[in-house]
Amino acid sequence: MNFGIIREYKGIDVLIEAFAESSKKLRNATLVIAGRPWIPWEPYQQQIQQLGIGDKTKLLLDYISSEQVQQCFEASDLVVLPYKTFDAQSAAANVAIAFQKPLIVTRVGGLPELVSEKQAVVEPNDAKALSQAITSALSNKALRDRLAQHAKRLSKERDWDTIARKTVSLYESVLKTVPG
Repeated sequence: MNFGIIREYKGIDVLIEAFAESSKKLRNATLVIAGRPWIPWEPYQQQIQQLGIGDKTKLLLDYISSEQVQQCFEASDLVVLPYKTFDAQSAAANVAIAFQKPLIVTRVGGLPELVSEKQAVVEPNDAKALSQAITSALSNKALRDRLAQHAKRLSKERDWDTIARKTVSLYESVLKTVPG
């Protein structure tokens, strides 16, 4: 499996700005940006350097193998999806849920439905609010635990066994209504 495409709508620039602010309070925090850029990377690299967070940023700028996906998610305390727009399914969100990771998301598409706490949902393109959400989540273990528990519940609702049972149940209920 390959994983990870970096596109403009995913809000990496907003995340970089937000992380730079959060890292002033969270001295041991590291930002990991993983995926293959489908846009020029240089503006993001310049932003990282200008904000002075190069030493706190780990870049994996290529497709991410299954093994690397597992390593990245297992090593993460928080997954941030700062999308500017959102019209499709987020693979990163679903993988984060499968790994039962706390999520911070923007209020676009169905992303807010993936978190249980309103402070974990921010408006798109709002680096200040995103920074506050990141700082709050990383400095508040109880909040992270609640977000992780919600991800765990979603993961169980979306596992293959649960989906299979629901599908069979639906077919059985439909078949009961068919005459003959």
